[in-house]
Amino acid sequence: MVQLRQDYSLFQERETIVVAVGPEEKEAFAKYWKDNHMPFIGIPDPEHKVADLYGQKVSMVKLGRMPAQMIIDKQG
Repeated sequence: MVQLRQDYSLFQERETIVVAVGPEEKEAFAKYWKDNHMPFIGIPDPEHKVADLYGQKVSMVKLGRMPAQMIIDKQG
């Protein structure tokens, strides 16, 4: 997440919108966003609806969801 914040201007130069989705509840997510001055969009997803929609992998060995980064073009 820190790397995305540091490189955010590079994404903007390429007309790319950064959206981060996290598993936290709304309040915890909002606090993290505010405390860390995130310049891009953040969506809390405690029920994993967005994560499931885009096929984020779950590993029982690692006890949960694996980190995922996706690039979605203008056509979806």
